[in-house]
Amino acid sequence: MKRFQFMGNSDDTFGEYSETKDDYDNCASGEPIQYEVSLSDGSGILVTGIYGGKHGMGNGCWMIGVESLDEDKPVDWVINMYPSHLDYHNLLIVVAPDDAVCRHRKSEEGV
Repeated sequence: MKRFQFMGNSDDTFGEYSETKDDYDNCASGEPIQYEVSLSDGSGILVTGIYGGKHGMGNGCWMIGVESLDEDKPVDWVINMYPSHLDYHNLLIVVAPDDAVCRHRKSEEGV
C-alpha cells in the first residue's frame, strides 16, 4: 500500500509530501490546487487544497477536500484527516493500493 500525505505550506504551496514529494506553488493566488490519486481503471479521488486566508475565506489555514473521480467506481481506501496542530498545516493521509498514481491537475486542464 502507498501512503500519500497532502498538506499546505505558507500561503501559496500545497502538495503531496510522502510518495511524490510534489509541491505546487500558486503564488498565493488563493486558487485551488488539485491532485488526482487514481488507478488504471479510472477509480480514485480528487484532493483539493484551498488556502483559507485569501479573499476572506477563513483564518489562514489550508482547507483540504476529497471527492470521488467516478461515482460508479467507489474506492474503499483509508482516508484520514488530521487538524492542524502546527500553525496552518492540516494533514490528509490517503492509503491507496500500490499501483495508485498521484498527479497534479494543472490549471490549463480546466481545473
